[in-house]
Amino acid sequence: MTKRVGITGGIGSGKSVVSRILRAMGYKVYDADWNSKRLCATDSHLKAALTEAFGHIYNEDGTLNRALFASIIFGHPDQLQKANAIIHPFVTRDFLEYSEKAVSKDGIVFVESAILLECELKKHVEKVITVCAQEDVRLKRIVQRDGCSEESARARINSQMAEKDRAEAADFIVTNNDGDFLTPQIDKIITQL
Repeated sequence: MTKRVGITGGIGSGKSVVSRILRAMGYKVYDADWNSKRLCATDSHLKAALTEAFGHIYNEDGTLNRALFASIIFGHPDQLQKANAIIHPFVTRDFLEYSEKAVSKDGIVFVESAILLECELKKHVEKVITVCAQEDVRLKRIVQRDGCSEESARARINSQMAEKDRAEAADFIVTNNDGDFLTPQIDKIITQL
């Protein structure tokens, strides 16, 4: 029997680093964000649903016009919610199929999702790991990684679920501030799964 475990955290918290460590340890990790993009590009039913809801957001060659789609949903909470309501069931189904087929160490399959706690995926995991980092650390990481302004990075942090709320909903917390060692924290969590 496969055990499904969610990994979440705000932007810049380092959830992708935790996922990389788990993969290196031999675990399967489903990246919900990456797979969401893949499904938006390849699943004909999802493409049809998005086109019906948002109009011509696909280019003539069938690729998603990312800039246009982003301009429609970001900064418009109602449109973002509508997009998520269409996309999430496809991602959830894909993850469930993946987790059934994946041969993973100790029978544990992880799913990494920034919005795990806000979407349907939460119902399909047995435990939740939240990766937390101080806001100043997250800001610095986002600015360095994305080449954006600190103001833009702060707006992205503020558009997500509050760190405190995410931590309260977690079964386990990994702290990922500068100087924190992640592998011992992850090892300890795995022994408790």
